[in-house]
Amino acid sequence: MKYKLTSFSILEYGQRKDAQGNPHQEDSLFPVHNQLSNDDRLFIVCDGMGGHDFGEVASATVCEAMSKAILEKTSETDFTDDILKEAIQQAYDALDARDTGSAKKMGTTMTVLKLHQQGATIAHIGDSRVYHIRPGKDAETTRILHVTKDHSLLNSLLDVGELTPEDIPNFKQKNVITRAMQPQMERRSKADIYHTSDILPGDYFYLCSDGMLENTSDDNLRFIFSAAIPEEKKKETLIEVTKNNKDNHSAIVVHILDVEEATQPTTSEPLMVVADEEKEKVPTAPTCPRCQNQSTNPVQRKSNHHLALTIGVIVVIAALLLAVIYFTNLFSLHAPAK
Repeated sequence: MKYKLTSFSILEYGQRKDAQGNPHQEDSLFPVHNQLSNDDRLFIVCDGMGGHDFGEVASATVCEAMSKAILEKTSETDFTDDILKEAIQQAYDALDARDTGSAKKMGTTMTVLKLHQQGATIAHIGDSRVYHIRPGKDAETTRILHVTKDHSLLNSLLDVGELTPEDIPNFKQKNVITRAMQPQMERRSKADIYHTSDILPGDYFYLCSDGMLENTSDDNLRFIFSAAIPEEKKKETLIEVTKNNKDNHSAIVVHILDVEEATQPTTSEPLMVVADEEKEKVPTAPTCPRCQNQSTNPVQRKSNHHLALTIGVIVVIAALLLAVIYFTNLFSLHAPAK
């Protein structure tokens, strides 16, 4: 598939401050914030782990290492899971190289979207998300086709039945994650990988850190990405609804404007489609070299047929008249005298 698209990014501090009281940002994006182009086909969002040393270093390291590894080996038309997995391993290696030896290891989540010939590949580690949204005229008709599942303590407890959906609002450890990318891991966390080729003009991909979702539900997102919010207002709306969030937060929005299928039906000659009522008006084209000198005009062939039939009838009538005259004279010569 080939794509025509637009994109924008959001990178906000929220209420997060460092030890000196300064705004503190631990999220990283690829492409770099406010440097996206319509030619980009690779997008990454990483959220440095709060409460750990150098979360911003971890997120930047993974963004840099993964983007470099993928872009060196792929194009818009060539991408595989093996390339993705190798890029993740290179990102882990880069984290190992920057390890400070601190007891509290730096770490980061990771989400990636790669658009390519076969469709889209989405992968994630942690609780940053990727949404694939198909907009409708309003929130009710807008569909979330896919959303990544957080690697979190909350989801783990829900999966084993220790929590119910009703328990979620009162659960105190929503920010505890069960997978992350950190240096010197004995067992490196694996990414969940998802593929889709169901991509239509108008679709959105929304990559975001968990800070974007503090006060934003899926219903809110369906409304924001519906036709009810004009395209030029979507970024402003997302910033407005997250401006009071406690955590720093970031996002990339990719809007698919057009999709060209990777394979198109081809013919050796152009095909002409003719409406049913017009078919009899179109002469049949010659199908072989030997036929090319034959008339292809059905009206002309019909006229020639009528002329030949008329001449044949005249000849038959003339022959009958001559026969009658001949036998009449013959009988007259041989008739007995009175």
